[in-house]
Amino acid sequence: MLNRWQQRLLAILLIGLTLTCSGCWGRRELETLAIVSGIAFDSAPAGKSGVYVTVQVLRITKAESNTKGSPNEQKGYVNVSASGATVHEALRNCTHTLSRRLFLPHNLIILFEEKLARQGIKEYLDFFWREPESRDTVWVAVTNGKAADMLDASEAVETTPSADIASLIVTRRATSLASGVNMHELGLRYASKSAAPLTSYLAIKKDNGKNIPKITGTAVFDQDLKMVGKLTNRETRGLLLAINQFYKGVAVIKNPGGEKYASMELLKTTSSMTPEIKNGKLQMQVKVRCTSNVSETMGYTDLMSPEVWESLRRREAAVINNDIMMALESSRQLNVDLFGFGDKVYKKYPQTWKQIESDWQEIFNNMEVKVDVNTELQRSGKLISPLNR
Repeated sequence: MLNRWQQRLLAILLIGLTLTCSGCWGRRELETLAIVSGIAFDSAPAGKSGVYVTVQVLRITKAESNTKGSPNEQKGYVNVSASGATVHEALRNCTHTLSRRLFLPHNLIILFEEKLARQGIKEYLDFFWREPESRDTVWVAVTNGKAADMLDASEAVETTPSADIASLIVTRRATSLASGVNMHELGLRYASKSAAPLTSYLAIKKDNGKNIPKITGTAVFDQDLKMVGKLTNRETRGLLLAINQFYKGVAVIKNPGGEKYASMELLKTTSSMTPEIKNGKLQMQVKVRCTSNVSETMGYTDLMSPEVWESLRRREAAVINNDIMMALESSRQLNVDLFGFGDKVYKKYPQTWKQIESDWQEIFNNMEVKVDVNTELQRSGKLISPLNR
């Protein structure tokens, strides 16, 4: 049994808990928020200065019900533009039109016009790396043309253009022909010793009068986050294979002894990059191990023949090796270390890195890089013998 003083103390504690739990102090009702789905930055138009931003905000009552119906049906989103001296001010100025406070936790994508990206995006990203509401999983991409136009492209599948673009970046893993980098990954590359930052590169494709967003390659930045160039699809695949970020893909090779082609489905790849100092010179060993299936043959291909099977394996390895060397050549032409070789040198030879860090780009551009690709073919699908005899 509790004595009188214990009973009084318990009563005081219960009253205090009741008062503190009576409501949510910092709650925000849904109808007071403008839920941001996408953000685009462009060069300031005539008559404007500073940061020019366009935000895509969901229409809550329309976003879920918006389907392909009447052409006059109201869209599930609204795009609003504003300018300011800083990113934060420009975003706040959007409320002059929206009359609601922007809510960033559900944002999917941050887009930069290529012209702006070549001038540098570091000062734009500073706000998003600091802002607690902005998630590190937000995708970052560069657009060919106005970034705001991408936020008004015709929806192909999703309810909003920003959601469609985010889905495109996710599904690019099926081919590994384009990079996909979020705020966290971009920050890691920016903070690294040498690895050049990357983002997806987007363009608008015309299709029956509609503007459809499309991933066309990879945008490359220097260590100051200024865009310096682009990688093609094949160069991107070679880079991803070398840095162990390849997911899935198809390698097309020439049929042995024929003019037609065969498709090799790359199922699993692993890679490593190891620096070595031999005879006082620094070199890099890149090893790639790949497991594949023969997914298609055009024309006659005798898969029962061990010689043909071995020829297919060697041809696939040659394609992978060529992609990696193409990416290396492009990296040197852009004068950046796309592979992050410098990070590998720093971890294995920290004292050597201190001596060569200031001259790293020149060393990277001239160092010997050995690429060793080993492929293994497992199966040929449900067919063993060729269809054409």
